[in-house]
Amino acid sequence: MRRWIVVLLGVLAAAAVVGWLNQDLWNTWRVVKSEEQQRREELRAAEKEHAKTLEEDTRARSPIGREEMARERGYIRKGEAPLGVD
Repeated sequence: MRRWIVVLLGVLAAAAVVGWLNQDLWNTWRVVKSEEQQRREELRAAEKEHAKTLEEDTRARSPIGREEMARERGYIRKGEAPLGVD
């Protein structure tokens, strides 16, 4: 019985020493995981921006889309009168 207690305490002490020696490793792992999460969020944002740009490009390539974009910017066709707000 006593031998088992000594062995168990020895194993626990060895595990504690190994854990203590690897503190920097665990801290580095946490930092890397945090940076990875941040990069993934940046990638998602960039992908959304890319999709939005592709939609705008597709819209700008169609005649109807070009006309809509021009009207959004205040352009009018020849012969049209701008609508005034009194």
